[in-house]
Amino acid sequence: MTGMAPRKSNTIDITYHCLIKYRMPLKHKSSAPASAALPPGAHVVALASVGMFYAPPVDRLTPVEIRPGFEYIELLTAGVVLDCECGPERECGPGTLFWHQTGDRTIYRTRPASPYCCLCVQFKVTAPVRRAPRRSFAGDAAWARTVADDLVTAFHDPRGPRDVLAFHAYGRLLWAASSASPDVVQSPPPPPLLALQVRLAGDPGLLRASVATLADAAGISPAHLHLLCRQHWHTSPHRLLLERRVTAAKRLLAGGKQPVKTVSAECGFDNVESFCRAFRRLTGQTPGTYRTQHIRPG
Repeated sequence: MTGMAPRKSNTIDITYHCLIKYRMPLKHKSSAPASAALPPGAHVVALASVGMFYAPPVDRLTPVEIRPGFEYIELLTAGVVLDCECGPERECGPGTLFWHQTGDRTIYRTRPASPYCCLCVQFKVTAPVRRAPRRSFAGDAAWARTVADDLVTAFHDPRGPRDVLAFHAYGRLLWAASSASPDVVQSPPPPPLLALQVRLAGDPGLLRASVATLADAAGISPAHLHLLCRQHWHTSPHRLLLERRVTAAKRLLAGGKQPVKTVSAECGFDNVESFCRAFRRLTGQTPGTYRTQHIRPG
């Protein structure tokens, strides 16, 4: 269509409709900053980037300071982070959400035996508005992986409108952070599962192991391993092993140029066909598509 003035930011349109729908009062005179009076998410200009970061097996990385005009969220999906930026040092596991604003630093301390993996989401904003705690324990590992898979897949899907995705992503993460307690630390799993975590992180050969071998590594019977996995991780040993294999494959696909067949073998799959089926079932993408579209923010 020609002869028409270009539409202004969709942010303004959506904010206006939110104000009308929920009868929010427009405060024309206020001593508070203008950004503080906006509905949640109204200061978001765009969803700048979404991706996964896989920490190497070291105890300390170089943190990145958040630039002005951006908010940066990290959601742990695996491994351990030692956080001292938000108060006394805490060991944080999957489901922990870190919400960074201008001047904050990204997470950077981990355990070499259990390096962390996290979803990274970056928003471009008009002004920083602290609506969520800097650190919160928002859910368990299964929840974190679901959120990560959903947002990464949606970000790389060209069919959906980006402005709508921006508000969806911001609202979903803000709700999780705001409804969680910043002070409640997740209970650690029992010693057999902790031992298994360490073995899985430090011994890549276990990716090719059977459930019986995993039970031996944990020092318990296969039946007991199945029970503990259900109670504490809400999954089965077979599913745990499959997810670990796919996580390892993501790291190799994102960080190198090895053929898919080689990645499949290194991650413990019997053949490339079963690897591709499992990868697509857990991520919604083929290994080739994931490699092509993968982005590491910052």
